[in-house]
Amino acid sequence: MNLTFIANIISLLGAIVMVAIGLIKENKHVLEVQCLQFTLMGIANFMLKATSGGISNVVGILRNLYSLKKPMETPVKIGFIILQVAISLLAGMNGMIGWLPILATVIFTIFVDAKNPYVMKSVIIFTVALWFIYDLHFHNYTASAFDIMTILSNTFTVLKMRFFS
Repeated sequence: MNLTFIANIISLLGAIVMVAIGLIKENKHVLEVQCLQFTLMGIANFMLKATSGGISNVVGILRNLYSLKKPMETPVKIGFIILQVAISLLAGMNGMIGWLPILATVIFTIFVDAKNPYVMKSVIIFTVALWFIYDLHFHNYTASAFDIMTILSNTFTVLKMRFFS
């Protein structure tokens, strides 16, 4: 069986989780479920040789697990950002496109402890848009399609929270 096809199946599972996250209101639960999503997407990224994306997923899991236990103070955030950039540079960036998941993870790390659900949802929408471009480049078609659905589900939740809560 073709490796790209298998990676897209694994990515599909992660993408389903990613879209479901858009319907979760509480930030703590978003971070918990996102660890499963990052695991599946990371495996798919490594299979597709999308190295910086796979590394971003691993660092995202570590960051989320940490932030579930303690508040992310600025020095810890900086540490996670440096860790991701350093590992990505050492392992291979995949060229300029490799900066997209790094940028997405850096932005998410900065706002991971945002108390305002509107801020968190906005960050998710923007960072997933960066992943959309990256996923398309590496032929991660299921992730690309679900990136769009994630953007839509988070936008829907923001509108629902704003106008119907």
